[in-house]
Amino acid sequence: MTELRRIAYYFRRKHFAMFGLILVLALVTVAVLAPQIAPNNPHAVSRDRFLSPGADARYPLGTDNLGRCVLSGVIYGTRVSLFVGLAAAATSTIIGILIGSISGYFGGKTDAFLMRFTELFMTIPRFVLALIVVAFFGSGLDRLILVIGVLSWPGAARLVRSEFLSH
Repeated sequence: MTELRRIAYYFRRKHFAMFGLILVLALVTVAVLAPQIAPNNPHAVSRDRFLSPGADARYPLGTDNLGRCVLSGVIYGTRVSLFVGLAAAATSTIIGILIGSISGYFGGKTDAFLMRFTELFMTIPRFVLALIVVAFFGSGLDRLILVIGVLSWPGAARLVRSEFLSH
């Protein structure tokens, strides 16, 4: 219980952390309740194309070039955004834990090689590498998750390695 009190105390004192927590909880709530709170089917096409926001009460944020409700698309889009973020974070964490633990546990030449590889990986511009990977393998949600996850592991690897070396 003392750990829970410490976390509650932290969030009461840190207003930006509380704001971030509320924002994440709101996004998760919107994603979970998307079918109940979306005014329309996000894939339904209507004849009302290019409606401006507020022009029709049925489409509060207007419609796109196919006549789809923009607000419904945004609400359902939170599901995809949260899924990509969580899956990419899990991917980078798994890769980072594997490389960092192998490096910290074995040490010596293995550690030196893996840490130089990590440093080399950190010097490559992420955006350029992401463009190259997407151009080579094509686009898609699974490839996007993989690219973000593979480009984000060095920090986790260095943290895990330092924990192994400190014990």
